Amino acid sequence: MNDSPNYVLCYPGVPEEWRVKEEDLQPVRNVAKQTVPENLRAAADTYEQRSKLWGDNYKQVGHMMAAMLPGGVKLDTPEDWNRFLIFGHVINKVTRYAQNINDGGNKDSAHDLTVYAAMLEELTEEKK
Repeated sequence: MNDSPNYVLCYPGVPEEWRVKEEDLQPVRNVAKQTVPENLRAAADTYEQRSKLWGDNYKQVGHMMAAMLPGGVKLDTPEDWNRFLIFGHVINKVTRYAQNINDGGNKDSAHDLTVYAAMLEELTEEKK
């Protein structure tokens, strides 16, 4: 018999303390469907919560991309788009990390940046 925990969410390289164990999950029962106004209120709550952490980061990414790619970018193939979109995720995580640099950064953004960088490396190797 295997004594190791059964993980539901387990990506390669995810630290042990971030993993979700099956026994920690609670079944969802009697969940009422939300109305459109309820969904909109919940979305607004999420936006306000994230804005406290990230500020207006979504308004900063375009400036950074324009500065790095002043001649624009040529995207002809699905593979070009894949690389560019992952590159955009990397830039988003860098700018989010920068929003909290004076407070020690953000572990989640740093971790996500590592994941996106590895994905970008794979896509770069496939382009060769």
